[in-house]
Amino acid sequence: MPTDSESARALAVRLRQLRQTSWPDIKITQAHLAEAFGELKSASVPLISSWERQSDPALPPPDRLTAYATFFCTRRSAGQQPFRVLAEEELTEEESAGRNDLLKELLRLREAALAEVAVSGRVLPADSLVGRGPWHFAGDAPVVIVCGTSEGAARGIAVRAGGRPRLHRTLDAHRPRRTLRTSWASEGRQS
Repeated sequence: MPTDSESARALAVRLRQLRQTSWPDIKITQAHLAEAFGELKSASVPLISSWERQSDPALPPPDRLTAYATFFCTRRSAGQQPFRVLAEEELTEEESAGRNDLLKELLRLREAALAEVAVSGRVLPADSLVGRGPWHFAGDAPVVIVCGTSEGAARGIAVRAGGRPRLHRTLDAHRPRRTLRTSWASEGRQS
């Protein structure tokens, strides 16, 4: 959700400042943050950059600000590579208090930016696709898109005449808690 307001720029400056100056002896790049945040929900360098840019910065959603606050509340986040966002249960009381303070600050800046946009009359969606992507579905469950090829027959995918795959079922091996079962048979029904 790009917005050209003073508060949005202040949030962008603060996010960049956190990354560049929190621990002067540790270089934290946008790629490091994207990788660390990606453990929670997919993130990329362009996404991180969109939140830090000075000109028309995008507003990160509240859950991304929570990731920032959790990452920067403790040096342990950058204790070893790859960097990571610690689970809430891993934080000490002092770290948790620091996280809460930082999160309040970041959320205040975000809310001020939203208020400035509202006053300006610019219409923005309440929940942006920034940080979520067009393939986001409620519940933050992963989406698996499976494409069959004619070579797929060797992997258990039946191929109909004309080269169109007929997918019987597959399992997302990286996320075994979900199974996608579908059939592209001529009847067009799911099994």
